[in-house]
Amino acid sequence: MIRDIEENLQIMETDDCENDLEYKIKQNAKMCLGISLKEVTPQLRNYQNQMMKQVQLERPTQNLKVDFEQEYIDTLILDRNERIKSLGEKLKKMNELFKEMNRLVIEQGTLLDRIDFNIDQTFTRIKKGKQQLIQANTKQETSDRAQKCICILVGLNIFIAFLFVIKHTLF
Repeated sequence: MIRDIEENLQIMETDDCENDLEYKIKQNAKMCLGISLKEVTPQLRNYQNQMMKQVQLERPTQNLKVDFEQEYIDTLILDRNERIKSLGEKLKKMNELFKEMNRLVIEQGTLLDRIDFNIDQTFTRIKKGKQQLIQANTKQETSDRAQKCICILVGLNIFIAFLFVIKHTLF
């Protein structure tokens, strides 16, 4: 009954009123519920006192207190043990995850080292290739000039040979 009254009071406090009439009705209902709560509370206290007296008659007070304390301590111990077990399981899972991450980092580190080595190798080979292309270009330019010079000299020799032939045949 007390819980019902408290729930009704909470519902009335959370709802907003749209006009004064609703507000007054809610205030009256709250007052009635408060009065009901005041009437029920002494009855509940009397009932609790009777139950306590009955329990005290059945058991001595010290044993009851010790039993309650022992039960409370036992429940705390069991709860703490369950928490420790779950924490241990979570730590095991975390340990496995860290081991897996360590393995992945090592594998990726090896791959990164290989990639870095390959990039360095490629860079040095590109430098050498560039130098070789420059040398080939200069050699090609000089060989073209040499070929032109050789062609000119051969052409001059043929022209001179032709002149000699003409000179000997005419004179």
